[in-house]
Amino acid sequence: MNLLSPERSSGLLQAFTRLLIALALLALFAACAEEAEQPFSGVIPTAAPIPTAVTIPTAVSIPTAASIPTAISIPTAVAIPTARSIPTAPAIPTAPSASSESDEVTVAVEETSMARYIVGEELRGVDLPIEAIGETSEVTGSIVFDDDGEVYPDSSLLQVGLSGFRSDEDRRDRWVRTSLFNTRQFPNAELVVRGFDYLPWPLPESGEANFELYGDLTIQEVTKSVTWDVTARFDGTSVTGLAKTMISFDQFELSKPTFAFILSVEDEIFLEIDIVASID
Repeated sequence: MNLLSPERSSGLLQAFTRLLIALALLALFAACAEEAEQPFSGVIPTAAPIPTAVTIPTAVSIPTAASIPTAISIPTAVAIPTARSIPTAPAIPTAPSASSESDEVTVAVEETSMARYIVGEELRGVDLPIEAIGETSEVTGSIVFDDDGEVYPDSSLLQVGLSGFRSDEDRRDRWVRTSLFNTRQFPNAELVVRGFDYLPWPLPESGEANFELYGDLTIQEVTKSVTWDVTARFDGTSVTGLAKTMISFDQFELSKPTFAFILSVEDEIFLEIDIVASID
């Protein structure tokens, strides 16, 4: 049986609630009064800083490759030279020019050498053919050999002065100088020596030798290759000899003489050089 009516139960509950509120307010006032009795320090704490989040590293800073080498830096091959850079030999020419010059041999023509031409003629009033011979001492030049006996053509030249030819007939000599050789314009015949066949090498110091000389003979503006037969006698540092060859008027485009006392002239012209030379 319910002793209290609903209305009475509700009133008791409200009264009890008010009592609890009053007790709470009384406890609050008591606490405030106790705090008020303590002296004021002047520092009002605001609130302790509470970190919003603990600083936790997301990942430990571990070097990936830079600070910790993956392998010890050891060179694959030590830089040891296989051979020291020392020149094997200084750049010294095997044959200096001075030495080359000392090995050269020069045959120099002396002033006593002679050159001549020989032409067969038939004269009026003379039954037998004769030989017209003209000579000159205007012979100069030299022949230069290397140490193997080869000739230096650029340094080996013989010259014969054409205006110096003299024969037994003045009229012939004038014609040779003016008409045959035109010595005023072409004073010399020139022989560029290019080599020898059958010449003993080294040149002998004594005895006789027969050999051939070949080169380019120029008379006026015509140049032809000519071979000379040579007989020479060696005597220490000197040599004497005779060189002979044959050319023709047509070969060098020369005209034959025309004189009243000359009936005919042979086509061949024989050339000779009496050589007197020194060997150096």
